[in-house]
Amino acid sequence: MFPSFALFLYDDSDDDVYLEEDDDDEELEDDEEDNHDDIHDNDSNQESHDKNDNQDEEPRPVVQNMTLIRRNLRYESDPLSLPDEDFQKLIGLNKAVFSFLLDSLKNDFKITYRCTAIPVSLKICAAVRFLTTGSFQQGIGNESSFLALSQPMVSNALSEFLEIMEKKICPEWIKAGMTEVEKQNARTHFYRLSELPGIIQAIDCTHIKIHNPGKDRSRPYRNKKGFYSLNVLLACDHELVFRSVEAKYPGAYQDGFIWNISALRQKMYEDYERGERPRLIGDAAFPQDQIVFTPYRNAVAGSREQLYNEKHKQARRFIERAISLLKSRFRCLLGTKELHYAPKKATSIVNVCVALHNICRSLKAEDPPIEATESEMIIPESFYDGSEEVRATCVRDSIRDSLL
Repeated sequence: MFPSFALFLYDDSDDDVYLEEDDDDEELEDDEEDNHDDIHDNDSNQESHDKNDNQDEEPRPVVQNMTLIRRNLRYESDPLSLPDEDFQKLIGLNKAVFSFLLDSLKNDFKITYRCTAIPVSLKICAAVRFLTTGSFQQGIGNESSFLALSQPMVSNALSEFLEIMEKKICPEWIKAGMTEVEKQNARTHFYRLSELPGIIQAIDCTHIKIHNPGKDRSRPYRNKKGFYSLNVLLACDHELVFRSVEAKYPGAYQDGFIWNISALRQKMYEDYERGERPRLIGDAAFPQDQIVFTPYRNAVAGSREQLYNEKHKQARRFIERAISLLKSRFRCLLGTKELHYAPKKATSIVNVCVALHNICRSLKAEDPPIEATESEMIIPESFYDGSEEVRATCVRDSIRDSLL
């Protein structure tokens, strides 16, 4: 409690009365001195009490500079020094694939001479870790002391990595053209599995979830199930190596329409005009033409059409498994997540993931466990609603009749 103070007012004109009250004034002064002593004692007690409280409190921790902490961790970081199993868990790819990327790309990254420059190995680690986990950029840099990167650093590393990969690696590792030996090997493997002759590749479309690109551009990207996506056309051979990827098409585009305007169809028809007879296998969402062979619709049980459809389904397993492996290895493409980027950058991410998949197949990397993809489970099979080429259906009928 604060002490109370008395305020005395007097009239200057009444001096006699004031002088007669000297005794009372002396008593008042004594009381004021006593009150002053009490106040001093109270202050001393309060200071002693505060000192005891301060002694009981724990000392406040010193906040260090996070930038310096990350920098020191990066200086001491060497992910390749980890055991193979720990490296695989951290990056999502084995050391052989990572070393190949490091040797191929180390001279293509921007060269900086600042003391704070990030090593190329950590840039590649951060970018690949994002692709294989699909986590947020801030988590990519903070989850592991071997990276120790801030969110802007991860973002810049990812953008630089994607640009270099699309210019240098994707053209080398995604090629629709096949040599005669490769074509013959493909025909043999497809025939052994399905008894369908002449097949060299299997094609399919798959949806990759993306963030809402904005109200002015969102309509073409909203597919028939209501979420935003890219509808990606993929083609693979019998070794589950992707021969073609076209990831620029919005999710509202139908598979058959994408095939009709695709660069893959144009190339295959150019080969066809030169006298070659390339045959691809595709589901009912594609048109039956001189290149793509599709199943029969409404086939009766026990009929030759049903037998053809069963053989056809076995041949499609190549592309279905290839897509499942792609999304299971690079979890940023899974239907449970979405790419929070503009469609153009999301397209680059898909292209780079396909190229990395082919590198993994070439270097005999272990296949990841297959995970169910939400986007594929909720989208039922669609059917091409356009016309089919008569000559192409005749060829399909002849193959049907040749089946035992």
